[in-house]
Amino acid sequence: MGDTVLAWLSFFHDGIVDLARVNQAHLTAKILTNRLQSVVPALISDYQIGFVMGRSITDNFLLATELVYPYLFIIVTDLLHRMLVDPCGDEPLLHPLIDDLPCPVIQYADDTLVLVRAEKGQVRRLKQLCNSFATAAGLAINYHKSMFVPVHVAATSADALAGILGCPVATFPQSYLSLPLSDKKLPTSVLDAFAIRVECCIPS
Repeated sequence: MGDTVLAWLSFFHDGIVDLARVNQAHLTAKILTNRLQSVVPALISDYQIGFVMGRSITDNFLLATELVYPYLFIIVTDLLHRMLVDPCGDEPLLHPLIDDLPCPVIQYADDTLVLVRAEKGQVRRLKQLCNSFATAAGLAINYHKSMFVPVHVAATSADALAGILGCPVATFPQSYLSLPLSDKKLPTSVLDAFAIRVECCIPS
């Protein structure tokens, strides 16, 4: 590390660096990002693929190598994942079909998909864990922007469960990461628009 960078770090440690200066703030982020790159894969669950090098088909975008903030964000969101799948809790969230497995949780950056049983106790526990996470992380969960998507659940039961969460009830098909998600087989035509966008990005 160059003498200039070491001198700047010394000033930063002594509290005499003005972080309002963009270039220096960027340097801090760059240093922290380089340090975090070597340890983040060991800290973050394998279920989180956003911004972790080697876990995305696009290598998680250039943003992950330029700014520290995505790393800090996924460290926090990984806490949510660990809370949801913790089998040692008072009332663990169960897999919808298999009793001895935790509920599936899929995360990509700030998107989280949770599959739980359509039971009031399980949904109340999910809400409790989400609120505990929000309190611990100092974040707010916008339940009204989230969706409760029932699978083979009666309409009256779906409304009651969604009411516990404070989420609107939605139906399939849904769009997840710009791809259609459905509980039924969809015709290939639903991918036509996506295929056209991909084709436009391929050099002729």
